[in-house]
Amino acid sequence: MTQKGTALQNYNKLVKCIKELCQKQEEMCKQIQQEKDEKQWLQNESSQTQLSVLKRESGKLTKATAQSRRARD
Repeated sequence: MTQKGTALQNYNKLVKCIKELCQKQEEMCKQIQQEKDEKQWLQNESSQTQLSVLKRESGKLTKATAQSRRARD
């Protein structure tokens, strides 16, 4: 009976460990998804900022080019 009791205890410990690992896996998956979402948001925000800067600088370049042409003519 002692061997069966020990085997049952070991089995119960194993089941408990598996459940804990499954919970940790779920938590990690949620955290990974949150970080992916945040990364996507930051990339979108960065893209918008870069686009704004590019438009502004393009406008400045266009004005400078036009002024340069007028000065030569």
